Amino acid sequence: MYEQYFGLKEKPFSLTPDPRFLFLSADHKGALDHLLYGIQRREGFLAITGDIGTGKTTICRTLLERLDSGVQTALILNPLLSEREILSAILEDFGITYPGQPPRKTLIDLLNLFLLDQAKSGGAAILIIDEAQNLAPNVLEQIRILSNLETDQEKLLQIILVGQRELREKLESKALRQLNQRISVRYHLAPLSPEETVRYIEHRLTVAGAKGGIEFTPGAYQAIYHFSRGVPRLINLIADRALLAGYVAGSTCITKEMVSEGRQSIAGNGAKTWPALRHAMRQYLRAPGLALGLSFLFGVLFTALLWGVGSFGPSWSAIRARLFFQQEVPIGGAPSERAPVAGGLTLPMSHADSAFRYSVWALPYQEGESLRPSLLVGRFQTREEADDALKRMQTLEGLQRLEVIETNSPTRREGR
Repeated sequence: MYEQYFGLKEKPFSLTPDPRFLFLSADHKGALDHLLYGIQRREGFLAITGDIGTGKTTICRTLLERLDSGVQTALILNPLLSEREILSAILEDFGITYPGQPPRKTLIDLLNLFLLDQAKSGGAAILIIDEAQNLAPNVLEQIRILSNLETDQEKLLQIILVGQRELREKLESKALRQLNQRISVRYHLAPLSPEETVRYIEHRLTVAGAKGGIEFTPGAYQAIYHFSRGVPRLINLIADRALLAGYVAGSTCITKEMVSEGRQSIAGNGAKTWPALRHAMRQYLRAPGLALGLSFLFGVLFTALLWGVGSFGPSWSAIRARLFFQQEVPIGGAPSERAPVAGGLTLPMSHADSAFRYSVWALPYQEGESLRPSLLVGRFQTREEADDALKRMQTLEGLQRLEVIETNSPTRREGR
């Protein structure tokens, strides 16, 4: 829709794993180098892990393009297969044909003959399994058995397991310890840093044909990183919608407001999934006195996301109407010791120890809203601790209006 307007040859932020758009951050370069090293050294098992959307599949596609012509490859994209089905898929990808439905032993023998022929001709064979965290334990054991296909000098088949963080946890289980011990090369992909996020966006624009006519303001870059946490797939989603917002506005300068508008247009809150939000909360709220506030706040935010609230910006009351419980204590007044919530449970609203004089409260986003929520974030012994929590909370979207309140004082201080 907007490519012609911005002078682009193609869409710069497509979600397809196109190797041409691979941005070699320090982590992505490290992953690719580890894979190439493991292949050159004829290591048996290699594993690449990373969170959702960090670019694992793109790394695999790039690796396939960089291999020599004498290397035969099989790429399994659907790991939800039985032991026999995955053997059949591997043989099919290697171009090995056979009649009928032979037993598994026959399939393994056919694969072994193919691998021996490859070795005699000086070639190699590599099996790549994407989304490997979804492999059943018995299928993983079948894959381990395939690694036994070897000569006295070298492995005949190199196997690369690519998957999410859960793959690491699965491999560390007692049942798969034999397989885990055979993995000699491992690498975990992390999200991009703020600086890498800027270079990632510029790189993709350049590959798509931009010639300097598109400008992202510093605030736009900051907003993209804030919403995406440096995950490339989320960066693509948000940047794509931001360009669309710029096109609609008739501007080649992408602003923070356009990024926010584009982010809100993403169906299903794709730019701020619950796991990402939970991770952000853990990063920014680490004060020991926040256990109560965290449990309460997680419930509120998660409930809001489940009900499809794309942004906390319009009004707190829009969220309050969808909550399973209501929690109200007059700001500046004396809070009750406990307040009822859903299911007959109670939530302590004031600390029994008078030493915890300072509390942080989340207020309505819009000024002048008549109904004030009593979203208690946490209680603290000193003003410094409370101020520090307030600063951390301000980095989270939708909680810009915060207050530090002294329990035994009618005065209050507006959040900065």
